[in-house]
Amino acid sequence: MKTKLKIIALIFFSIFHGCKKDKEFTTVEINVDNAENEIIFISGNDFLYEKKILSNSFRLKDTLSLNQNGYYVLSLGQSSIPLYIQKKDHIEIQIDAKGFPNAVEYTGETKKINTYLLEKQLSKNVDFKLSEKDFLQKMNSRKNSQLSKTADLSRDFREVENNELEYEYQNNLILYSKIHPHLTKDPNFAVSENYLAEVKDFKYQDTTNFQNSITYQSTVKSYYEWLAQEKLSNYNGQFKLAFLKCKLPLIRTA
Repeated sequence: MKTKLKIIALIFFSIFHGCKKDKEFTTVEINVDNAENEIIFISGNDFLYEKKILSNSFRLKDTLSLNQNGYYVLSLGQSSIPLYIQKKDHIEIQIDAKGFPNAVEYTGETKKINTYLLEKQLSKNVDFKLSEKDFLQKMNSRKNSQLSKTADLSRDFREVENNELEYEYQNNLILYSKIHPHLTKDPNFAVSENYLAEVKDFKYQDTTNFQNSITYQSTVKSYYEWLAQEKLSNYNGQFKLAFLKCKLPLIRTA
């Protein structure tokens, strides 16, 4: 009997200490100048953290218990900046609220990665008025430029980010076919067959990526919205019905 009790006690001890060991915290230090009565939000991957700014020069130091490594967003007022956070990281951010999101400086372990992400966000200027040829050239040039910038970043991040760049590229291709006719006031505009082939060849039913990447989710959503619009006549002009019918293959595999 005593032996059995000892075994049970050891099992509970192992479970308890295993749970404690798995708990990994990320530390953040955020300094915000020239802001009052605002709230800082950090969100992403089913995680949400918020803290009210109490003074003009606010200093925040706290720990985060993240669900997973990956992309997050720090929001302040009406603007936001990207963050790539890993468990056990130490992140320091200096923000001037008057110039946010341009007036941001990162330090800490992921300085290079988060500086890259911020520069990418600030340079994200897509001109959907361009001709198809010029648009494709510009999008390919932008993607290749960003890929070259990830070359000296950590391998784990580079593998994830290179996929994100492909998703962004694909999403812009889809959006171009929808937005260009409106901006140019040319309702008869249609992209070429080669262009359509590139749009349709992308893998839109990867449920793992759908769960892990917001960018991939946006790309899939854009594609099925475009597909539904193209097939409206098959569903008596009912967009919601067309959208649901087009998405059925993805729904079945989720």
